[in-house]
This record gives sequence, structure tokens and C-alpha cells, in this order.
Amino acid sequence: MLALMGFMRGWGVLYLTFLGGCGQDLVSHEGDPGVITPSGDEHPDVERSTNGAAYRMLIDPQKGTFDLIPLAPPEYVSVFYTNFAMAPSGTGSNTVRIALDQTMSTYTNSAGVCYSGGVVGGAGCAAVPVGSPCRNLRTACAIVRAVNNFSEPLPDVIVQLANRATDTRNSIVSCADNGISQCAANPNNARKVDSSTSALRSAVGTGATGCSFCYNNASDATVVANPGLRDALLPGAEPTGMSTDIFQFVLTNDNAFGVDVITNYARPFAQPQVTLDDLGSTPSCASTGVTLVTASGGGFGPPSGCTAASCPASGTNATGYTVDFVRNDGSVTAVPQPGSVVWSDNAVSAAVSSATMAAGRWGMRIRTPFNTTGVQTAGGAFALCNAVLALDHFGVAVQGNPRAGDDINFGVVAFDVNNARIKSYAGTITMSLVPEGTFNGGNTYTFIPQGMPNPDNGGHKFRNGAHVNVSGSHTLSVTDGMGHTGSTTFMVR
Repeated sequence: MLALMGFMRGWGVLYLTFLGGCGQDLVSHEGDPGVITPSGDEHPDVERSTNGAAYRMLIDPQKGTFDLIPLAPPEYVSVFYTNFAMAPSGTGSNTVRIALDQTMSTYTNSAGVCYSGGVVGGAGCAAVPVGSPCRNLRTACAIVRAVNNFSEPLPDVIVQLANRATDTRNSIVSCADNGISQCAANPNNARKVDSSTSALRSAVGTGATGCSFCYNNASDATVVANPGLRDALLPGAEPTGMSTDIFQFVLTNDNAFGVDVITNYARPFAQPQVTLDDLGSTPSCASTGVTLVTASGGGFGPPSGCTAASCPASGTNATGYTVDFVRNDGSVTAVPQPGSVVWSDNAVSAAVSSATMAAGRWGMRIRTPFNTTGVQTAGGAFALCNAVLALDHFGVAVQGNPRAGDDINFGVVAFDVNNARIKSYAGTITMSLVPEGTFNGGNTYTFIPQGMPNPDNGGHKFRNGAHVNVSGSHTLSVTDGMGHTGSTTFMVR
């Protein structure tokens, strides 16, 4: 996902309203009016509700308390999909609940005294280890958990803190990573905000100093083992460690004040262009039934079967998450080849059905529950192969990162002079490896013709097809003995 991500155009914003759970009385301050319009320092790149719905965190540093209070109107959460929709906040369906751990959240003041839960040296302070950044002067560490009450996973959730121009008692100077939550601390999450791949910007700081915190918690052991969870807040109450971030931020002084808190999620967005892949080689056109067409972007959601216990980065598409192909004149729509769809939050791949007869140029369309109309690549993003010529050469590609002493996977595809795949090819090739290496199934292979069971359609993937023993540069070559050749050079670690 090094191409421009879906966040460039696809950020939704959840303006949440809910009551804080500490149980103590809230004291009104000059900077905390009862009915509040959107604050003047909200970042222009982030969409805002027309009714000003949001919520505010009131921070009393000298007590170590962090209170979440509703703004006007107090009973709704505003949700931006492709269109605008509203749903009640709280614990019902189509809501998001955020909770603050009042007992364990901490603040260390200008004199180095730690407060938590309204007292000096409270339980949160006792739990902070020596040397922790939460012990730095004028540093707050607020423990915040998110629960998604929608029926679908919310993609790429980012919670941001924003100073208020109307509250001059104090301000957030910058934020930092506490080892578990700041977006900038994780290479994948860093692309979602304050980067060239996203239009979303932190309202305070940028990058490593930005007050943007990603859900789920990218350093949680379960999330590390299941990278699909890094990009999706699943419906219902996830395990606490997975769905809890620590918001670490530095204040100007020790005065009590309020900040704006905004929760963002990514709506689907597709890049204009696509990539084509024939077993690792790049063709000039897509052959129906076999060539993988990939759209990059963001906010597509996780693959099917994603749970709090198991969620790979990619897999098959879940119910309600679909892809199809639209010819650039809009006259024809094609479905994917059965079994070809590979789905992830930032890329969707599929082959055009082999039953598709129309040629011409096509685009790829992706639908999710958050955009049932669909987002589409450029209408003429790729061409379907039409008139294929005689064999000209072979495309050869090694997959993965080969290691010395291991087997390798590689693909061989028959191409014409225009680099279009010849699906009817049924010849025999001879393979070689230099400076060393052996072929596990022998060094010759005859392609299975169309009309036979499991035809190769002009391309074959050799799974564990060869073995290499020595690190360094290797070259894999193929020939049909009639002047048609192909090769690739790869590194063995």
C-alpha cells in the first residue's frame, strides 16, 4: 500500500457524545459553555458535522482526572458514510462507546508529583514504572478504550486530540508514543495520518509529535499475530488490551482545561490505477479467468472470518464486501472469477470471470457496507486481452524472499510479442538455475492444455519447485528449445 491510500478522500468522522464515568461533579469554567459550536481550531482536512456534535475531555492535572462530557446535541453520534446518517450514542446498535480508565490514568505536574484518580500518588501512579515517559514533567497518560457497536468492523479508527482556541487556561504542546498507541509509532499506521498517503492531519503536532492514536493497539500481542486487527475495530467488546490505547501528551502548564476529542474512521477509497499480475509477471492486458487485477486504496475493511482471535491481513471477502468490473462505457459489468478474490483493508485483487466475452478497457468497483454504491478505479484502468498472437517469450518470476537451504516458489507464463498471456499454450519448457540449485520435480515441464482437467491457461506456478543452497545472486531461466526464452535474477538470503 505504498500508493496513495484511501484516506486521501475517504475519512469519515464519528462525533461521539457520552457522559464521563468518574461520578464526580463537573465544575463549569469560562472555557466550557453549555452549548458549543465546532471549535475554531479544528483541522480543515477533517470532515465536521453540521450540527456541531462532538465530545470534550476535561482535564484537571492537579487531580489527575480526565472527564468526558457531551456537547450539543447530547444524545447523538453523527456518522459520515457516502451520505450523512445519524444514530443514538451509547450501547445500542450503530453507536461507538469510548471509556476512560479514571483510576489508572495519570498526570505528572511541573514539580514531578504524580496524580491519578483525583489524589496524589493514586493507583495509576503506583503502577507507572520508574523511567516511564508518563513520569516526565507536565505529562498526561490517559487510558482510553473503544467499543464498536456497529454490526460491521470500523476501518482504520483514529482518535485525535485538538486544542480549543476559546480555552486559553492550558493547552496540549505535543503528543508521543507510550509504546502502544500513537499512529506514527507503527509503520503501517503512520501512513494513515500526517503523511503523503493521507489527507488526515493531526490537529496538534505532526508525525512523532502528533496527537493521533490508532485502534486497534498495534503492539498488542494478538494484533501483532493477526495484522488484520490493526486496521479494524471489530463489533462488540474486544479484549481490553487490544482495544485500549494510552494517550500520552505534554501540557503547557498545570491548569485545568478542556480539549476536543474526535474519532475518525476510513471510508472506502480506490486509487485510479490498478496493477496486473500473471504469476509474478506483469502483462500488458488482463486475461480473463487468470490475471489478477489489484486495486489499491484504503478503508476496504478486513477479510472474511476476522475475529478477535484470528484475523489475517488478507483473505477472502466477507458477506457485503464485493468487487466487480465495469467497462469504461458502462455498458457491461463482469463478475470475478470464482475463488480469485483476495481482500484486505488497503488492496482488493480478483480475476475477471472467464465467461466474460467483451474486450475493451475496464475499471474495478468495490462495495462495502460503508459504501454500498461502491468506489471505482479509473474507468479505463486496464484492458482485457483480445487478439493474442504467437508465442514470443516467457515471463519468469520468483515469489517471496528465498533463503539459502530452502525451497522456492516461481511462476512461468507464455506471452506474445505484446506481453499478452497465451492461454492456449501447451508446449514443453526446460528450466535451469545458475550458479546452483535443483528442481524438485525435474527441470522440464509440459503445460496442461485447455480442455483438460486443471489446465494451466498458459501459466504455471511451481510451488516449492526448486531448491537453493547458497546465498547471493541466482538466475532462473526457461526455454522451449525453439528460440523462445525467459529468465529472472533474484537474491537468496
